[in-house]
Amino acid sequence: MAKNKKKHKSALNFRGKKILPQARIQLNELVDQVLQKCTTLAPQNPKQEWEEYREISKILQKICTIEKEYMLPLPVRQNHWEGFLAWCKQHGTQSDKVTIQPLDKEEYGIVAKSELKEGEVFLTVPRDLIMSTTTAQKSKLGPLLEKDAILQEMPNVVLALHLLLEYFDPESFWQPYLSILPAEYNTSLYFTCEELEELQGSPALEETVKTSRNIARQYAHFYKTFQSNPAAKSLLLKDFFTYDFYRWAVSTVMTRQNSVPTPDGASRIQALIPLWDMCNHVNGIVSTDFNIEKNQLECFAMKNVNVGEQVNHIFNLLY
Repeated sequence: MAKNKKKHKSALNFRGKKILPQARIQLNELVDQVLQKCTTLAPQNPKQEWEEYREISKILQKICTIEKEYMLPLPVRQNHWEGFLAWCKQHGTQSDKVTIQPLDKEEYGIVAKSELKEGEVFLTVPRDLIMSTTTAQKSKLGPLLEKDAILQEMPNVVLALHLLLEYFDPESFWQPYLSILPAEYNTSLYFTCEELEELQGSPALEETVKTSRNIARQYAHFYKTFQSNPAAKSLLLKDFFTYDFYRWAVSTVMTRQNSVPTPDGASRIQALIPLWDMCNHVNGIVSTDFNIEKNQLECFAMKNVNVGEQVNHIFNLLY
């Protein structure tokens, strides 16, 4: 968490309960099955690979059924915009000329409150508000990051677990940001087997199944880690880590992560950038930069924008 920053109590409902011993025994058995199936080589025959994935999916459904009773609530984002924007302003963002408004299909975006000229800075976000692999290392997750081989090689997974750990902590500095994240995504991790069957014959099916197997394997690995690793047993993740939560965190990172430079500008780190990530992306010229001297992200208008129009940016432009 950023140093010398006032903590914000969560506006979320944290009435979670720990998994009972009998349910834990059932989960342990099911997780072992997932781990066994996902750590063996997938069949080379597409039909056998698909059948094996269906078996994995059925086990995950059983896991989700057990875990559902013990899950904390996911964000209801429409209830928290005011608090989120106040938090952003309090901690140094400059966004007076834009606001967040609902768009079609229950989506949200950045909309101009004042006329913007092409090249004009309409949004800045200080480094202190950015969640990153660096803030993960400084968090309670740090000791585990030093010991887990998977985490040392996968910064996107580090960011997902960092997100979860902060979400489970009602005193987290980032609670106002976490409270406005979507409760569900349309990533392939949410596809049912019936929906995936529509991809039969398409190269997309193989890649989707591969991704889903990887996430299932990661879930099983970290489930066991949080129950047994001394560096993880004291974390809130031990009591509230579920497949649905992990799928949500991974999807958040998949759809929102970017990279920012380190303070000295020598390298780049993976990050989640509050408020800036509410800008929907389009094709066009690069419109965001990180000002090392001011230690802040700066977003420029890609074109002239009228009052009431949506303001977009280039996705992944910081890579």
